[in-house]
Amino acid sequence: MKEALQQILDEAKARLQEVQTVQEAEDVRIKVLGKKGQLTGILKSMGGLSPEERKELGMQANKAKGEIEAMLNRTFEQLKEKAQEA
Repeated sequence: MKEALQQILDEAKARLQEVQTVQEAEDVRIKVLGKKGQLTGILKSMGGLSPEERKELGMQANKAKGEIEAMLNRTFEQLKEKAQEA
């Protein structure tokens, strides 16, 4: 699961560096953080883990989610600035 979290984080970073429009950034957000998103799937699957594993994985998942949300916010701001300049 830790590897899956890291993979999701790396993939989100790569995709956000390539986006050119607000809609593309929103698509990344939905794919990763949406109701049926990758990270959401990992969080839902944590129920079968032991309490110690759940705690550790939960902290890592929350950290990854925070990083992705911060990247998304920066990307949205940059795209809005580009749109206003144009």
